[in-house]
Amino acid sequence: MTHRVLLAAAAIIQGALAECEPADFDLAGAAFEPGLCARVFTLGNNIRAMDVTPTGDVIGLDRDSLSVLSFKDDDLDGIAESSHRIAYDGNLNHGVAIHGEYIYASSDTTVFRYAFVPGGVADQTTTKQVVVSNMNADGNGGAPRGHETRSLGFDAEGKLYISIGSMQNVDDDAYRSRIRKFDLSGSIPAGGIDFSEGEVYADGIRNTVGFTFDKHGVMWGVNNGADSLIRTDLGGDIHNDNPADEVARGSFRLVGQTAAAQCLQRP
Repeated sequence: MTHRVLLAAAAIIQGALAECEPADFDLAGAAFEPGLCARVFTLGNNIRAMDVTPTGDVIGLDRDSLSVLSFKDDDLDGIAESSHRIAYDGNLNHGVAIHGEYIYASSDTTVFRYAFVPGGVADQTTTKQVVVSNMNADGNGGAPRGHETRSLGFDAEGKLYISIGSMQNVDDDAYRSRIRKFDLSGSIPAGGIDFSEGEVYADGIRNTVGFTFDKHGVMWGVNNGADSLIRTDLGGDIHNDNPADEVARGSFRLVGQTAAAQCLQRP
């Protein structure tokens, strides 16, 4: 299967997307707000998550090579001319993010970080450091395996957020289906911070596979909903579009004057 990475960007970004020609679209039936367009950025990689460096390079975690790749678009035409590996671990499978002097990437159980050199092309694998460990390893063996991908992101204060999905299609409790928050401002212990020590930010979410923060610091996340269920109150046989998955918005839930765990809710 050919995997395609699509970028949806404002038409004025770096002056490269001044116009959106019909030929640039590769999404049948897709609709965009004025000034937004979609282009095929690269082909041939199984990219699970992406981020953009301060120098404008795009990085992505390629599940086929278990690597973080950097894509170069030197002529700013919206198409990557080349790529190279900048980090590797034999178990990387999804999450990637850039913050400060590091690139963060995740396996199913561990978040690693690698030295980040803006505009650099060197492989930084030898700088690998464990940041967070013991991320719900119960989903790694047997059947069902559970959701194995871990999404990563940082807020404006530099806090790291990690999203983990449910063990089964529908779990009996929300222990796994959470987003936890970590303060990395201090020293990282040998072997990393245990995942259970992270503050619960969002609870009871089945699988938030991608999230970001808006300019107000509010988290928006894409949630994969349950599948293959029979619910007469929701139309019977439930599959991909019944009900559809959702984009959720974070909000504080307060108990008295003390902030409790946050939850994600529909806008």
